Amino acid sequence: MPVVMIPRLTGTTFTVCSRDAITTMESAGAPVRLQDENIINLTQDFSLYGYQSIYSEERKGITKVTWPTAP
Repeated sequence: MPVVMIPRLTGTTFTVCSRDAITTMESAGAPVRLQDENIINLTQDFSLYGYQSIYSEERKGITKVTWPTAP
């Protein structure tokens, strides 16, 4: 099971979930990149956009864990 640590988060509680508990959906072709060039002053503008949703289909696959603190 892969474990990801986020160093900036502190505390004694974390969440563990199975791969089947979380579903992600993304808009087709995302991210889309748009580009605009200006040949007069040789500049370019770029933008990226896309949509994503993350939801849980199986809540039983997500568990809260509390790590004991040191005495």
